[in-house]
Amino acid sequence: MEFQDIKSTIEGILFASGEPVPLARLCQVLEQDKNTVEGILHALADEYAFQRRGMRILQLGDRYQMCSAPEYADLIRQALDLRKPPQLSLAALESLAIIAYFQPATKGVVEQIRGVDSSYTVNLLVERGLIQEAGRLNAPGRPVLFRTTDHFLRCFGLKTLDDLPPLPYDAVVSSEDASLCLVHSGEELAALVRMRDLPCRFSTFGLRVRTGLVLESRYPELLRDAPVDGAVPLLHPRCLKDGMVQFPLPGVRRQYIIPRTAALSQPGKNILLMKRVPAKSDKRRLTCAVLLKNTVPAHFSTSNKLNYIDAEGDEQMDPGFLFGLFGFLSSAPVDAYIRLTSKSGQLNAKELARLPLPDAEHLRQIGGRLMAMRSYKPDYCDKVVHEILGIG
Repeated sequence: MEFQDIKSTIEGILFASGEPVPLARLCQVLEQDKNTVEGILHALADEYAFQRRGMRILQLGDRYQMCSAPEYADLIRQALDLRKPPQLSLAALESLAIIAYFQPATKGVVEQIRGVDSSYTVNLLVERGLIQEAGRLNAPGRPVLFRTTDHFLRCFGLKTLDDLPPLPYDAVVSSEDASLCLVHSGEELAALVRMRDLPCRFSTFGLRVRTGLVLESRYPELLRDAPVDGAVPLLHPRCLKDGMVQFPLPGVRRQYIIPRTAALSQPGKNILLMKRVPAKSDKRRLTCAVLLKNTVPAHFSTSNKLNYIDAEGDEQMDPGFLFGLFGFLSSAPVDAYIRLTSKSGQLNAKELARLPLPDAEHLRQIGGRLMAMRSYKPDYCDKVVHEILGIG
């Protein structure tokens, strides 16, 4: 066959097909080698683009397809009375990204990374033709595996999966537990990198992160409304007000507990308290408050709706360091980091223990500024953290 005949035949096949045609099939029909057919396909694609024709030739892996030029898409939809397909939700895009980068992947993998049920979004992606079944995993239950389709490549302007943007593995995958963070923009990725570059953890300073001691529903007979003999203060999330602990609260019942065992009370120390579950009215995922030793009795107790941070053994956090820790944890960069890395609305002690922290010198600088101004509002914490650490 002459060159022009091969070229015209390829055009006819692609036009009539309407679907991607394998390169091997074209070579077989035309009785030509792969390099010859590929060269003609690329020449055709360049010719259409240079002449601003209404058609384009797309490469989708080892398949080729003829389609309309994207710059005329709106007019074509108008002429043919076609509706523009609805955009994918953020949840669907997250699920699609996970399958694209980790394919073949099961729905369970998607849910493990996203932290929520993803049945609806996976089914939606199948309906849209962006993913398809790719067999079953050889594991109990034989879960279905999914992979992306040619339609996925076409929608995102990719020739092959190798054209996917590289995944910044060290930034989005935790080195401590191999968990994956789903970032949605370059700004979020930069913020994640800056946080993970911080050198310390709570263990660096000999600090421990623990959950409050008392599950109130388990000890109703020990709770008291007033400070009777043998009772100690029981701190609740409602006690955390404007960066400090307010106790007792007027008109609130069951603010005291009789610690029947040593496990139900703790010695008065300089500690940092945090809500485990943020309220809808809270601006930040992490709501903290400072508790100073001289503001509580020798012993007190904490609701298990709180987490707290204190020093190991008889050690004490000095006030400057304590207020610095409060200011940093109350800041916008930490809030953004938690929203990216936490898999649920509840902040457990294990997750908190992995939070990156600045060194002690910078924490004391932050604490000194907050103590001097006696302002503990989140906006001021943001300002101080930005000025001292250069983040946020």
